[in-house]
This record gives sequence, structure tokens and C-alpha cells, in this order.
Amino acid sequence: MYEVYINAVRGNSLFKGIKDNDLLSLLECTRPEVISFQKGETVIMSGEKLKGIGIVVSGGVDVIKETAGGDRYIFAKLGRGAVFAEAAAFLNPSIAPVTVASAGKSEIMFLPAERVIFSCEKSCNFHSIMIRNILEILSNKAMLLNKKIEYLTIKSMRGRISAYLLNIYNKSKKTSFKIPYSKSDLADYLGVTRPSMSRELGRMRDEGIINFNGRDFEIIDLNRLAGSVKY
Repeated sequence: MYEVYINAVRGNSLFKGIKDNDLLSLLECTRPEVISFQKGETVIMSGEKLKGIGIVVSGGVDVIKETAGGDRYIFAKLGRGAVFAEAAAFLNPSIAPVTVASAGKSEIMFLPAERVIFSCEKSCNFHSIMIRNILEILSNKAMLLNKKIEYLTIKSMRGRISAYLLNIYNKSKKTSFKIPYSKSDLADYLGVTRPSMSRELGRMRDEGIINFNGRDFEIIDLNRLAGSVKY
């Protein structure tokens, strides 16, 4: 039954390190539900109970956030193999914090959280691998949240941008790199507006501190960039 989905879910963060034959056994053990959606259809609605961890089997979805004023904007676009609601699925009650809509024709696999955290009677090794993967995913999300809080304690917009770029530099030790976010997503992550951030990035480029093209960035003056970070 689940053989047709192996290619779509193989290699994503949830099933990392699990061989194909074990992955098939795992899906048969956890018995996820696969649902088809048309473009614009709601996959999960903010405030509603979740069916489980979502995995995009085919097509893609838009993760949508709503502001206090009722405005809606796309927070992220997820394609085939992507995982979503992996943290909220384990809450009690498991309520969706965001709305997810189908970006086109799509198939979504919902992996019940209770069948993930409780091993079957066989206590299969690959089930334990999946649980470790989930813990790693949740730990990474917690670290990202802590880093975001750190950025928000910086008063100036330039300081937040600089701290973000310096963090990537410190990990790679390379002055040229590609950031994982679009400009809109980066602005949201840093708690600033996109137009203001774009203007500030332009000023930093004009001053010879950085250069950029799309998601590709280059740090020109590392000392001046570091000097912009003031808490």
C-alpha cells in the first residue's frame, strides 16, 4: 500500500538513516493517512486539532500566518518531501498554530503522533531511529527560536541583520554564502518589515560592508559588520 510513497519521503529529516525496506515496514506500522488536495484547499486550519505530522508526498503547500489585524501572508512554501507540524503534533491538545493550504494538486501524508512516540510490540530499531530524528528536529527548532530571541534583543535593524550574517559566517568561516531565507522570510524572522530591511541592506552595500544578489551574500568588511551589533 505504501510502496508508491517511498520515493517521496525517502531522505527527509524525519526518516534520515532508515533504509527503504525498513521505511516501508515503518509506514505499515504507523499506518499514516494520505489525503489528496486541490489548489487552494485547506490542509490544516489554524486553531484546529491536527491529524498528525504532515509530509508532502506530491505537489506543495503554503504555510500561512495571520496577524492580529486579520491579514494573512505566506510564511513558507514547502515542496515534495517536506515535513510540517512536527512540533505541534506532540502538544496536548495538538492544535495547529498556522494554516496550511495546498499550492496546487497535492498529496499529504499524516503520521499520527501517538504511533510515532510509542514503539510497536516488535520494538523495531528503525522506529527508534525515527524517534531520535524527531528529537533532533525539535532541538534544532528550539535553537532557532533561541537565536531569534537573541536577534530581537538587538535594538537596531542594522544590528539584527549584521548579527544574522555574522552567525552564518561563524558557522562556515566563509565570507560568501547563501542564506536559507527569502527576503520576506528573513524580515519576518528578524522582526522587521521587508521594505525597511531592503533599504538598510542597500545602505550597507553602498557603504561597502556587504554585497548581495538574491540569497547570495558576501561580507566585505567583517569588522564594520561586527561593530554594528549592539545589544
